[in-house]
Amino acid sequence: MKLKDIVWLIPLPVGVLAFLWSSHQGSEATQLSSSRTSSSEAHTVARTSSLDEFTHRIKEINEQASPKKTAVQPASMDFSQLSVAELKEKLLSEKAGGDPFSPNDNLLEYARLLGLKEGKNALAWLKENCPEVYDECYDSCFDGWADADAHGAFAYLCQSDQVKPCSGETLLKLLQTYAGNAESYRQASDQVPWELFRVWVHGGIDKIGVQLADNTDIRPLLESGVAQTLAEEGFYMEGLFKSWASQDFSEALKNWSEWATADDQMVAAQFLEILRSQTQTPDGPARFEQSLRQMSPEAQERVIDAIGILQVEMPKYGTMLQEELTQLMPLLPADFQPQTDSDQ
Repeated sequence: MKLKDIVWLIPLPVGVLAFLWSSHQGSEATQLSSSRTSSSEAHTVARTSSLDEFTHRIKEINEQASPKKTAVQPASMDFSQLSVAELKEKLLSEKAGGDPFSPNDNLLEYARLLGLKEGKNALAWLKENCPEVYDECYDSCFDGWADADAHGAFAYLCQSDQVKPCSGETLLKLLQTYAGNAESYRQASDQVPWELFRVWVHGGIDKIGVQLADNTDIRPLLESGVAQTLAEEGFYMEGLFKSWASQDFSEALKNWSEWATADDQMVAAQFLEILRSQTQTPDGPARFEQSLRQMSPEAQERVIDAIGILQVEMPKYGTMLQEELTQLMPLLPADFQPQTDSDQ
């Protein structure tokens, strides 16, 4: 089969060159047949040279036409095999070129693993050798220690006078080790310096409290009575009522209305969590109205007061909360909507 016959089996850029080269070779062959003065050796060298040049040009075009391969990214590294000395070295090198206000994930993982291996000594080493990122890495380091020695880490935080001695997530994880029965959970909770923990409400109010992770098991907090006791003392567990209402809406709303929480802003924040939980299901508005209708007049009044507080506080914390409340208000029956100046 001649090259002309197979040219269309080759990619277009290659085929065009093949056709041109074939035509050129056909013309050259005609000239050679009319003039036999050239030796067969010279003819062979000329064809070989021309074919080599053509092959080289075809290779260049194919390389240009082929999509460039993207470098394969290395898989996530497992740092757990690093020694204590290696972890410290990496912490020192990472923090030297990093942003102390936004530490990278590797830095936090090194700190967590150092806490896992060294416990309390890891915190002391971080404070002395990495002061620029100590605050940012502290929670990760403490969390590693809590995974390795829950009782040692818990004893340390119970004796601490440091504001936010660990993250709220780590605190509740440590308390979970005492969740065998309600009494042991309460006794452990009584040792915690809850007043040292802080949380932001609506993004702008600094409150004594902790933020619960979405996967936090809230049953020990509820069954032991710890959650109610803390709430009535002014301690805010952000996310508690959202999780509770997602699991048992009526019970969450009932307890919210009955707990003797004196802090109006916290009461409103808790109600906002309940309200948010009802956006996740199609029957949320109907279920919400049914539950509201079954509440006592005093509890219904508390709902209206909470919504009023949210609307008063709303302008202080930017447009995000305003937009959210605008979307949530239709969940409420008309007679539960707070009155505006134009309604009065």
